[in-house]
Amino acid sequence: MSDPFAQAYRRGCGAQVVILLLAPLAALALFGVAAAAALAFPAGGVERLAAFTAVVGVGVVGFAAWGFSFAARRTRALDPAFAALGVHGSGSIPNVREFHGVVGGRRLDALYTRRGPQLDLHLATPLHTALAVGPRTGLGTLVRDVFSLTEVPVPDPAFAGLVVSADDPRWAVAALSVPAVRDAVLRAVVDPSGREMRVFALRPGALRLTRRFFEPDRVPAEVGPMVQHLAYAASAFEALPPPGRALPLSPFEARMRAAPGAASGKVVAILVGALLIPLVCGGAVALAAMLSSR
Repeated sequence: MSDPFAQAYRRGCGAQVVILLLAPLAALALFGVAAAAALAFPAGGVERLAAFTAVVGVGVVGFAAWGFSFAARRTRALDPAFAALGVHGSGSIPNVREFHGVVGGRRLDALYTRRGPQLDLHLATPLHTALAVGPRTGLGTLVRDVFSLTEVPVPDPAFAGLVVSADDPRWAVAALSVPAVRDAVLRAVVDPSGREMRVFALRPGALRLTRRFFEPDRVPAEVGPMVQHLAYAASAFEALPPPGRALPLSPFEARMRAAPGAASGKVVAILVGALLIPLVCGGAVALAAMLSSR
C-alpha cells in the first residue's frame, strides 16, 4: 500500500511551484502600479512616498480581504451536511470550521480544516481506551510515538497494509477478531482509491475518524453515512468486554474536542497583526512626514 501522505506531498508540489512563480509576478505588478502612482506627484516631495505607501497598503489589504472571504466561503461547504443531522457549524477562522451537537443520543464534535483538507469526527462512547488503525506512514509512526501506543501485530491478512496501535494490545487483538468490529474498522480506514489517509481511533470517551487529502466536493454527501457508521462501530465496540484499564481524558484533549478553533484563532490574530502593523506604521510615518513638510 502506497503512502497517502507521500502522494499528497507530491500532488502539492505542483501547486506550490505555480504559487512560487505567480507570487513574485503579482508583487512586481503591485509595486509597478504603486510606482506609477507615485510618479504622478512632483519629485522630491513626500507625496510620492505617501502615494506609493497608500497603493501598496490598499493592494495588500485588499488581497488579504479577498483571500479571507474566499476561504471563509469554501470552508462552509460542509455546513448543509451537518445541518441535516441537526448539528450547526461555527467559527470565525477562514480555513477552520467546527461542529458540535448531539446525534442519536451521542455527542458529536467535528473539525474541518480546508487546507489539507482534513476532517476529524469525534463520536462519544463510554469506553476509555486507546486504539488506532491507519496506513503505515511516517506521520502515523510519529503520532503513535507521541501517544505512547504499542504497535499490535494482527494475524488477519486484511490488516497487512495497516498499522494497529493500542494501549491494551491483548484487548485490541480480541476486539478486531470480532466480525462486526473488524468489518466496521476496515470500512472506516480503507480508501478504495488509495488517495486518502484515514485513521480510525478509540480515544478516551470517543471514537475518532480522521480523513485527510480527500476530494472536498465529494465529502458533503458522505458526512451523514460517516456519522452513522461511527455510531455502528461504537455499538460494536461497546458490546465487547471492556479493556483491562480505563484511560482518563486529558484536559488538553477535552479542550481540543470542545473548542478546537480557539488555538487557531490566536495564530490567525498574530499573523494579521504581523501583516497590518508594518503597513499602519509605514503609512503613519509617511503621513507625518508629509504634514511636517507643509
